[in-house]
Amino acid sequence: MSDTIRSKKYFNQPDPITIFSKFGVFAYAALRRALSSFLPSLKSESNNAPPLNVDVVKLGECGEEYYDCKRREAKFALRSTDLGSWNPTTPQGGSNNATDSTTIQHWAVVVHFPEGKGKTFVFQAWGGNGLLQAGWAKEVNKEVFEKAKYFSTVETDPRDLLGIAKQVQQQARYDVILNSSQTWTREFLHLISPKLLTSLYETIPATETYWSYLTRKLNSLSPPQ
Repeated sequence: MSDTIRSKKYFNQPDPITIFSKFGVFAYAALRRALSSFLPSLKSESNNAPPLNVDVVKLGECGEEYYDCKRREAKFALRSTDLGSWNPTTPQGGSNNATDSTTIQHWAVVVHFPEGKGKTFVFQAWGGNGLLQAGWAKEVNKEVFEKAKYFSTVETDPRDLLGIAKQVQQQARYDVILNSSQTWTREFLHLISPKLLTSLYETIPATETYWSYLTRKLNSLSPPQ
């Protein structure tokens, strides 16, 4: 066999680095598929969720001067919209036309304070420029709350909620499965109160992942400290 043929055969061999890179891509894709199989399958509100019609302000652009710090009853609800009809790069989202209830969804927390004339707020996160960003909207139409899925009532105030929302990690790399509006929502509720997150899971079971369910059950079996 000539050296020319040997060289041709050698250079036609796959590059080990290329093989490893492709394997890494395939492994990551397989991991994402596996993780997505454990994601909640929640009936979407895409067909009847009213638009916010108000500006969503990024948390990083909110000052600390928000004046409403009167503690009172606050009702919490979950607003879910299919990503197929939701533009994850904008806080307002896109059109609400999707009917597939098994797609990955955008989540937002709707908080309604019924006292007096009532006030409604929305807290949510979205992907922008490859990063997870978060914001809030005030003076939201009460219909947004009424069309969302109610899950619990706690005593708090808008200023406190804004401060807690700012504590939730953001500006990390956006990932529709690993770091998204859903993971942000869970952390936000947990920081307000672990019981509030538990109420979400118990009232809307489809919101709980398989892994969080196992963790919660294992923790309930642990002896008290």
